[in-house]
Amino acid sequence: MRRAPRNPQQAILSGEFFRQIALYGGLITASTLAVFLWALAYAPAQSATMSFMTLALAQILHLGNARSERPVLNSAGVFANRYAIGAVIVSVALLVLPVYIPPLAALLHITRLGARQWFIVVALSSSTAIVGQALKHANRPRH
Repeated sequence: MRRAPRNPQQAILSGEFFRQIALYGGLITASTLAVFLWALAYAPAQSATMSFMTLALAQILHLGNARSERPVLNSAGVFANRYAIGAVIVSVALLVLPVYIPPLAALLHITRLGARQWFIVVALSSSTAIVGQALKHANRPRH
């Protein structure tokens, strides 16, 4: 409400916006497929769980790219919106808890993941957020 209204001549769904959708969608897809293929080779019983966790966690971590045109990977940017931080914490908890609560795991047909599998999931799901923040940092206006 404190910002000036958007220029009515400026398109909401611009070409740049569609390029960002394609970039981030492609990164999330590539990381999810990479985890799935890795899991098929080294942990086939966990392949579905690992790929789902990667997809969901990548989307949660993408919040930093989606909420601002500027980089948010600094202490002021990361903690600027406590509601967003709370939403990320709750979302990650809701994502991870069923893996460790046997009745929920059975209901959702997911398997327990080991430390190595979680490392792969976290590393590849965070790649979209890292690439996005690096691009925003590289493209920020210099003063």
